[in-house]
Amino acid sequence: MAKTLRQPGIFGQLGWDTYTVVVLGFPDQPGVQQDEVMAALDKAAIKLLEAYPFLAGQVVKR
Repeated sequence: MAKTLRQPGIFGQLGWDTYTVVVLGFPDQPGVQQDEVMAALDKAAIKLLEAYPFLAGQVVKR
């Protein structure tokens, strides 16, 4: 049985099942405490997971 070739994904992945992780970094702002930054990141992560609950799941390949 012939296997068809898949086209590359939008980030240039080839025909394999891959995932692209994007991380953005920003410098600290003067006068902002680390606790404030962590609280804002936690709040943003919860908001993201509420909008896209499948991001909180676990990938199982059988």
